[in-house]
Amino acid sequence: MIYGAFTVGTGTGKTILFALAALLGGPALLFLTRSPWHEGEPLVRFLRQTVTASGASLRKISAKTAIPKSHTVTVNGVGLRRGVTMEAVYDALVNLGDWSSVILGLNGETYVRTASLEGGYVIEKREGGPNKHVRAFRLGSGPRWDDRTIFDFEETLAVFSSYASKSSMPPFLEWKRISDTAKVKLG
Repeated sequence: MIYGAFTVGTGTGKTILFALAALLGGPALLFLTRSPWHEGEPLVRFLRQTVTASGASLRKISAKTAIPKSHTVTVNGVGLRRGVTMEAVYDALVNLGDWSSVILGLNGETYVRTASLEGGYVIEKREGGPNKHVRAFRLGSGPRWDDRTIFDFEETLAVFSSYASKSSMPPFLEWKRISDTAKVKLG
């Protein structure tokens, strides 16, 4: 059909058909040629948060959580210049690329940190010295390492909100010391 339209169609028809093919075929081809599909998750997350009403309401809900004035937010090693709010944390999480990080903390020994990995987030927390450095694991999930340690945007935002408000952590995770996670089978 496309070949026929290009060979016998009019100039305007060809232009419209070419534009449609490029607009629809380009993203589809890009999606199909990407090796792991989950690498598209940051784009999906960004679109969901900026275009849908649920994304806007999630941002408004997170804005209601107050962060103590003593806490700082650091994105990729750089402290944020504006006031430390959950909206700033929300924006930082939405805009993270692979191997980027966000830290919400009191000081260098007390913080919650996340890094973007494979379209999801790895979460760590530290409450003092090296023996109090823990990683988040999903409760009741599969045997694979990434099934248990990679969290989605909403889960990560819930952890940061809980940490900021000093309320109990979400029930879907447990914390394991970093030194103990080396013993977990990566299989």
